[in-house]
Amino acid sequence: MDYSKGLEIEDNVLISIGVCIDEDIIIPDGVTSIGERAFDGCSGLTSIKIPDGVTSIGELAFSECSGLTTIVIPESVTSIGSEAFFGCDGLTSIIIPNGVTSIGEWAFFGCSGLTSIVIPDSVTSIGERAFSGYNSLASIIVSENNPIYDSRNNCNAIIETKTNKLVIGCKNTIIPNSVASIGEKAFCGCSGLTSIKIPNGVTSIGEWAFSFCSGLTSIKIPNSVTSIGERAFSECSGLTSIKIPNGVTSIGSEVFYDCSGLTSIVIPNSVTSIGECAFYFCSGLTSIVIPDSVTSIAENAFFYYNSLASIIVSEDNPIYDSRNNCNALIETKTNKLILGCKNTIIPNSVTSIGERAFSECSGLTSIVIPDSVTSIGEWAFLDCDGLTSIIIPNSVTSIGERAFYGCSGLTNIRIEGEKVDISSYAFYNCSSLKYIFLSSKLYEKYKNIEFVKCHAKIVPLGSIDEMVKSIGYF
Repeated sequence: MDYSKGLEIEDNVLISIGVCIDEDIIIPDGVTSIGERAFDGCSGLTSIKIPDGVTSIGELAFSECSGLTTIVIPESVTSIGSEAFFGCDGLTSIIIPNGVTSIGEWAFFGCSGLTSIVIPDSVTSIGERAFSGYNSLASIIVSENNPIYDSRNNCNAIIETKTNKLVIGCKNTIIPNSVASIGEKAFCGCSGLTSIKIPNGVTSIGEWAFSFCSGLTSIKIPNSVTSIGERAFSECSGLTSIKIPNGVTSIGSEVFYDCSGLTSIVIPNSVTSIGECAFYFCSGLTSIVIPDSVTSIAENAFFYYNSLASIIVSEDNPIYDSRNNCNALIETKTNKLILGCKNTIIPNSVTSIGERAFSECSGLTSIVIPDSVTSIGEWAFLDCDGLTSIIIPNSVTSIGERAFYGCSGLTNIRIEGEKVDISSYAFYNCSSLKYIFLSSKLYEKYKNIEFVKCHAKIVPLGSIDEMVKSIGYF
């Protein structure tokens, strides 16, 4: 067979094949190394023969060769570089010979057609996410003579023997009782995983450990677990409920990011902090209970929730409260409302509505802002498309950037204060907004101002106000 035109070999290293026009390629004898990106993006390549004598496969060497279905790696190869077969989603099988000592980071990432992996006893180093992003992987076997890794008890996983850390799992993994930790990205992208039992000896779950496991519907985390890493369960869209064990002291950033199927969560009294975007896009959550142990809740921790109807804070919490059964999270010292829901009643003691407090609360149809409130934060009512009208009392002196962004159902706003700073983007994309009613002094200030992406008419309060009342706007 002819080689692809433009084959470039330098010092026995295959550097480039130029334009890949062949479905089958034979690499000539004498080549000892396949260079970085040598076949990168060669999507028409279906098979390749690598000759004996090649000792290394470079970074991204066969990246995005989506047509490649099989490849035989000769026993002379000792290292497979980072992302060497990245995105080869047509690859169904791979034989790693007993000469390979290292497999680089992301080496087989996105090889979604792979069904099995056999790790020989020669492999002593496996990089991060070497086999992540696999939908079909069902079998993982490690040679019994491997000094660094094992797959004890036919568990269908790769375990770091010395530390008892599970570093790679698959949809058929059974975690042995001897495992002490689940490593970073161990099951990341394993969409075929529907259930998993974490044994009582596991103390930590690493970052991104189960992220993108969209088939996972429930998981029981044992009391032995004291640490859950960032994004550990992010984008597990099938997950409906989870109980966090009593030993966990912090819920890290984005741990449950975009778990849209999650309807309930139990936060134990051991948790002291909830990280940024911890429950971001958990649109199915209906209730939140904050125990007295929680003293730090990061910005946007519960952002984007459509179904949230109940917020309760323990009466003994020293930092936050939900006074008067208001269904809101309030920072006690500052009287700032930092999280609301569709059933929130803002207490008269609240002085400010925080940034993104009601963001994406599409179930909110009405809200009364009391005279105690002096400021409405940025993005406070973002995309609250169920709101049709709102009265902002004369106590309010500032309305933040994009405070009512995307409130597409809002038709009228009444602002009663005489000294109010209103961001020009405050009503951005309020597509149905017809009237903004302002006090007489405020009208003089803003009558010639055009609010960005808002075509509402600015009208002074007074005689017009009486007319508007009569036809039932407020």
